[in-house]
Amino acid sequence: MPTDLPPSIDIQDGENTLHLWRPVFRLFLTKLVFVSFVTALFLGASLDQAFDGHAALTWIGSMLVSMAFYAFVFDDVFEWRQRRGDLWVLTDRRLIFFNPAEEGSPSSIDLEKIRSVKPWMFWGILVRLRPIDSVTMLFVPNRKTVRQEITTIVSRKPQNDQSGAVAI
Repeated sequence: MPTDLPPSIDIQDGENTLHLWRPVFRLFLTKLVFVSFVTALFLGASLDQAFDGHAALTWIGSMLVSMAFYAFVFDDVFEWRQRRGDLWVLTDRRLIFFNPAEEGSPSSIDLEKIRSVKPWMFWGILVRLRPIDSVTMLFVPNRKTVRQEITTIVSRKPQNDQSGAVAI
């Protein structure tokens, strides 16, 4: 059982901590490179036309421009600074989110409110809630295992409504 919880996370009497997850930089960097590469494909094709076919330099330049574009225009550089402190805690009753830099942290979701757990791109997990809401767990390692662990514990809980079992 994991024991390195911040003091502000209050585990209730009789509640068991099952798993802890933290984001990993490798997944953030992979996301940045992937998004930049896709942008460079489109940007490079148009720049190649504009610069009369200097393909190698154009692709290298467009990759660097698109990485800078995503890193600074869409604040991806700051996204990692925000997410690196995240901690996801799965107990037998709740999914708890903690980030020391965010107001209102920690927050928790009762397992009965989780409707489904799905992959989101290759760097996140989308946790859909009842009735209509969702939470994204970003940059957690071993997404498949995390999904299975959450789905397994949620499927053991009785559902309060008639919407059926948790989707995988």
